[in-house]
Amino acid sequence: MRYPLSVKSKSVETSGIPRDYKEALCEYVWNGFEANATTISITHTINVLGGIEEICISDNGSGICFETIQDTFGAFLASQKNALSLKIKSKVNQGKGRFAGFSFANRIKWDTVCAENGKNVQYSISVYSENKNEYEVTEKALTERSTGTTVIIGNVDQILPEQVTILALEDTLLKEFAWYLYLNKERNVEILVNGERVDYTKYIDTRFSAKKDLLIDGIGLKIDVVVWKEKIREKFCIYFMNLEGVLKGRDTTSFNRNTVNFNHSVFVRSLCFDRDSDTSLTTDDSSNEQIAFDDQPSNRTFLRKVKKEIQEAIVCIVFKPKLGSRFSLLYSTQ
Repeated sequence: MRYPLSVKSKSVETSGIPRDYKEALCEYVWNGFEANATTISITHTINVLGGIEEICISDNGSGICFETIQDTFGAFLASQKNALSLKIKSKVNQGKGRFAGFSFANRIKWDTVCAENGKNVQYSISVYSENKNEYEVTEKALTERSTGTTVIIGNVDQILPEQVTILALEDTLLKEFAWYLYLNKERNVEILVNGERVDYTKYIDTRFSAKKDLLIDGIGLKIDVVVWKEKIREKFCIYFMNLEGVLKGRDTTSFNRNTVNFNHSVFVRSLCFDRDSDTSLTTDDSSNEQIAFDDQPSNRTFLRKVKKEIQEAIVCIVFKPKLGSRFSLLYSTQ
């Protein structure tokens, strides 16, 4: 069955889809993580001429729900998945990532399995470059397969097999996902390229990175201080997220490159940042994003307490060699 997209092909081509094939592949990895996947695998097949026939990005996420496909997949600038927003960045891709493969290929197919009424169903979606304003959907069928989606990017042009090896892709994937892999290591979240695991420890110094679970004013928080092995472009920031990893706001750590000699980022996850509110409470740096949090003096005080704990954690890392065993009692390193 064929369905129309809510935009024309020209709109797809001019909507900010990444032109670089590595960035395009990152969009599909994000789509998998937004569907709560723990394993994402990038593979490719070779054609008879020794070139690339297909590139596949497979995940074990929740799949694409059949009943809402016209509301989600058909609306080009819409997405109902979790808005995992960091690069440490970014805005939700609003569905544009689905079409990123057209920067280097002529066909994209999604083989997906989703749960429906207690059973799993499978079906496929296809879009072709010559007619991007339509998508084809097969009939759904019951299956014993686990949920997940495989994106098959076919008729690949101008990309050589050596360009989709872990040697070629790992640096780009780490720039985008090292923080996410580190924060979700206890869930065994991983990215594989042709069966080889992307190693976040190449970017993150696990000797000094630290974590701590806190209870402040009856509110539980998970704090991760990530120490980068190399210089980062961003300011040293605190990223406030809900427990699903959706970014709610940010602030600086109050340390700069002149006060500490290591590059760091701090991630604070808590259920309290899920609260909906018509008002927002800014963090100390009013130029940064806001946290959706009731605008009450008690909550300002709460955030100041959180920031104080973070500053103490960073000081512990700075003086770790001098603290010795005392450090392990304060903050556990990973």
